[in-house]
Amino acid sequence: MSVSLIEHSSVRANHGYAIHNATEQNPGNWYGSRATIDWTNPNLNSGQWVYMRTAAAHYVQGYCFRYSEIGWYKTHSGLKGLIVWDSGCSRKDLIFNITPATHIYSQQYFQSGGVDRYAWYVDNYYIGSGQTNFSYTTTVVCGGEVATGVESMGNTRCGSNYKLIKNTDGTYIFVLWGGHINYVDDPPYYNTNDPSDPNNSFFSLP
Repeated sequence: MSVSLIEHSSVRANHGYAIHNATEQNPGNWYGSRATIDWTNPNLNSGQWVYMRTAAAHYVQGYCFRYSEIGWYKTHSGLKGLIVWDSGCSRKDLIFNITPATHIYSQQYFQSGGVDRYAWYVDNYYIGSGQTNFSYTTTVVCGGEVATGVESMGNTRCGSNYKLIKNTDGTYIFVLWGGHINYVDDPPYYNTNDPSDPNNSFFSLP
């Protein structure tokens, strides 16, 4: 996959803007996330964009929201892969080419030169990394986001959600969520469980 860095996309990443989400979460102190996200080619109708992603978020009262998220992003110009991250009142985007298919999106914490960073992958292919200024999360999230409220999320599946945990010996390993709760639902959007894997997989509708 080819990768190109842009200054900003039109995505506002659900933090302080009037957009619409359908997301589930697994709260806790984790070090990354991974999800298998289907490509459903949702209808934009007269809207702008749809973003389906897995996210790692760190929220501390009184500080700027810090997060890292990766997934696919559809606009009227077509399909791209998109990473959005914020290291504390400093949002950045990375957009890259991706095929219209189901992919495994993942991200994981690492430290380099004393700086907290996250690295991003699609199907185990390294896309890039960025400074996040947080190591562990307060929650991991998966689901859909749209711009105006008329776009369809396409009944897209966030499947096989994993969180990255830190072992006592300092190594890291991905484990399944093992349950989830609602994060943000903005009507008419919502999530419904995948009956084949209700603890770890769900669909973003309509």
